[in-house]
Amino acid sequence: MVHLPLWQRERKVVYDKCLPILQAVGKDIYHVGEEIGLGQKTKGALQALIGSSFTAIFESLVLGVKAGVEAEVLYEVFSTSGVSSNLFKNAATLIMERKFKDTGSHIGTMYKDLGITLQLARDNDVAMFTTAAAYELFQSGKALFPAEDNWAIVKLLEQIAKVEVKSKIIMKLGVITDGISRNLEHALTLMKQSGLEYAELQFIDEFEVGDMNDQQVSKVKNLVDHHEVKVSCISRHIFGGLPLKNVDLNSDNYKDQIDALKRCIKMAKALNCDTVRTMSFSKEMIIFGSHGADVWNVSTGAWEKLVALMAGAVEIAEKENITLVVETGNNAMITSAWLARKLIDELGSKHLKLLWDPCNSLYCSEKAYPDAYEAIGVENIGHIHLKDSFINIPHATVQCTALNKGDMAPYLSDIADALRGDNYQGSISLESVYRPSNATFEDGFKESLPTFLELFKK
Repeated sequence: MVHLPLWQRERKVVYDKCLPILQAVGKDIYHVGEEIGLGQKTKGALQALIGSSFTAIFESLVLGVKAGVEAEVLYEVFSTSGVSSNLFKNAATLIMERKFKDTGSHIGTMYKDLGITLQLARDNDVAMFTTAAAYELFQSGKALFPAEDNWAIVKLLEQIAKVEVKSKIIMKLGVITDGISRNLEHALTLMKQSGLEYAELQFIDEFEVGDMNDQQVSKVKNLVDHHEVKVSCISRHIFGGLPLKNVDLNSDNYKDQIDALKRCIKMAKALNCDTVRTMSFSKEMIIFGSHGADVWNVSTGAWEKLVALMAGAVEIAEKENITLVVETGNNAMITSAWLARKLIDELGSKHLKLLWDPCNSLYCSEKAYPDAYEAIGVENIGHIHLKDSFINIPHATVQCTALNKGDMAPYLSDIADALRGDNYQGSISLESVYRPSNATFEDGFKESLPTFLELFKK
């Protein structure tokens, strides 16, 4: 529930009568008096403090970084000082993560509120030196970044100082746990010993995620908490393997998959995870074409049907405030980053991103870097799988191998550097599908792990 404070101006007897209604929509309810306008005046005074605090936060962070102090150090020191507040922690975190849009605090709203504050000051003959400076800074920020949020103002100060307040990029590294073992406790123990912190859950014991009851999910949560790891993604093969021609919005098989998605979302929330995977039905080989190919080769209507079916899943993700990541699969409709970007653009939802598996996309001849990386854009990548294989398309053959030993080897270092340079915020899972001769998948994990860490823990 959103924490919504309310300031109520009303006769006390009316306020008392309405209090239960107000408590249904807000948490902190204040009776500020009986005179008309006192609620607005209270807010005006508060916005002076908030706006001025924002500008002080922005300036102090830029000053410290310009002087050579790391942003994380400033955050730690400020957060444990007498000026620490949720306002500071939230603003500083978003600045360091370079998140300036869709964070729930639009720059235009604060600019408007500060204008009301200054009018209140003029009406009451009160000098507002600091608030006036904050107003001018917000006015400049609004002119430069009209579609962004309050923290975007720091970019104006950064331009002047020629620095950036951002975190050192520490990659969120993990593994698909059943690539080690379907025994979750064993997989988490080895994962933690290996220096990985993010568990992607797919199969646990004999269950696929989404098929576990509340008691079983509670056991999973206890194991995750005990090993002090985070869950990066709930990865069921939703829509996987379903032929488009056999599915429509009202068919039982589609409804079954939607129900599975809802169960996965419930599990994700129980595990404090905000990402759920979906696949994209069975592959139709030729989706687009022209000059005769549209008559002889194209699976007419396949793309449009895919978009319509995926829209239903995205609508649920939006309602539940979950990020749905569609994987590039070598036997799926979305085989490439290019197609994923097209789908994301057409559906137009911030709750749909790509689960990028660049090795899978080699099977449709998409070069992982720079082609695929530039086609999707880092802002549209919600999660990553990394593995390696030798791929022979004419022979319809894939041979898994240790990381950086197969056809992904020319791309991995460039991908790692690009993700760091572009401040990638999602997780990266080592997909342990390689099984050495006369050995186990766990052995394959151990063989690929040093390369994985070397690439992404620089």
